[in-house]
Amino acid sequence: MENPTTEQDPRIYFAAERTFLAWIRTGLGLMGVGFAVARFGLFLREMSASAAPVMPHTTGLVAFRLRSPLDHSLTDFQKNSNS
Repeated sequence: MENPTTEQDPRIYFAAERTFLAWIRTGLGLMGVGFAVARFGLFLREMSASAAPVMPHTTGLVAFRLRSPLDHSLTDFQKNSNS
């Protein structure tokens, strides 16, 4: 009579293979869920952007002109203190 410990039992190999394939399946599923969540976030961002009024792209000069006089005085103070 043969001892089962001396021979390699194929059930152990098949169980390890099933476990490995289960981990692969779980990883692929998680990647799929992550992809779906990312695409849904992009969809929400597009929907909120289409509902908002369209603001024209401005240059830095327009933003510079829109600053308050206090901002200008603080910038002048910082320039003078660094010199």
